[in-house]
Amino acid sequence: MFSGASGGPLGTRAAASARASFYPNPVAGALTVAGGAAAGTLRLRDAAGRAVLAQAYRRGQPVDLSAVAPGRYWLQLDQEPPLPLLKR
Repeated sequence: MFSGASGGPLGTRAAASARASFYPNPVAGALTVAGGAAAGTLRLRDAAGRAVLAQAYRRGQPVDLSAVAPGRYWLQLDQEPPLPLLKR
């Protein structure tokens, strides 16, 4: 077992909880950002890479996607890697 500078065991839980995430997926109306930064910019791109939506978000607050057409998208939160999203 390895220990950190504080003498406690090293772990990866803090890093995993800092990762960007959202739910539900697939989404019909609104999605909620659950991980990553407390606030930032959400970007939605279609399968061809065209920008569909860019707006501010706050973790835990719903983001209305009801005006977005059904389909497959890539959702990116700030500088995080894009994540697949299915809009119904």
